[in-house]
Amino acid sequence: ADNSPKGSAIGWGFDLTSTVKTGERDKINVGGVYGQGIASYMNDGGTDLAPDNSGGSIGPKAVPLFGVEGYYDHFWTEQLSSSLGYSRTQVINTSLQSGSAFYHGDYASVNFLYSPSKSLLMGIELLWGMRTDNNGNTGVDTRSQVSFKYSFSSKQTST
Repeated sequence: ADNSPKGSAIGWGFDLTSTVKTGERDKINVGGVYGQGIASYMNDGGTDLAPDNSGGSIGPKAVPLFGVEGYYDHFWTEQLSSSLGYSRTQVINTSLQSGSAFYHGDYASVNFLYSPSKSLLMGIELLWGMRTDNNGNTGVDTRSQVSFKYSFSSKQTST
């Protein structure tokens, strides 16, 4: 209520990514990230700064986080493609974070896309995700989505 505790900590991080061509248009995308106080730069949960007492007194700590991802993009034909992949984000919770604090998240997806011209793209995707809290509680979500995209750029020509 009185905006306490107060404090600050220095955050830092590094990110390493790569793309490996496995065919004329096919490729594997991989990446890894690690740092402290970088959760706000991630799509999944977590917090940048949390209370901790590992140093003998209660104070703020930049929360450590790591993440990995790998995706494979495959072109079946000039107009049909798919992507399949997985990612994980995990924090190293501080000693004073609550049981409901984000601990790690897993995410996987697969899609099938059709692009009859450079300006039109449509597809379907299946997505799966799981969140695990600091206390071990989990939640799972599976969903699908359908996408349609039309680009109005005058610089594109249809195929």
